Amino acid sequence: MEYKLDNLKTAMRIKNIGVRDLAKIIDKSKSTAGDKINGESEFKLNEAKKVADFFDISLEIMFYSEEDIFLTHFVRKNDTKAIC
Repeated sequence: MEYKLDNLKTAMRIKNIGVRDLAKIIDKSKSTAGDKINGESEFKLNEAKKVADFFDISLEIMFYSEEDIFLTHFVRKNDTKAIC
């Protein structure tokens, strides 16, 4: 199964996490983290787990789901009135 990076990019934008921050989370260089975000190299399982844990989102949803994590994980139910 191929993983997707859309949810990771969304989570990073919402939480204002840059490539340098992600590099610290996965304990890699900024260049390596950038390659992983851009799909030029793959996240290892332990790296993906660190990322999912940091954002408090399951591995499946973070990297494999078509689900839009913005509404399901970052907007509280009471806040949806402001979006509608």
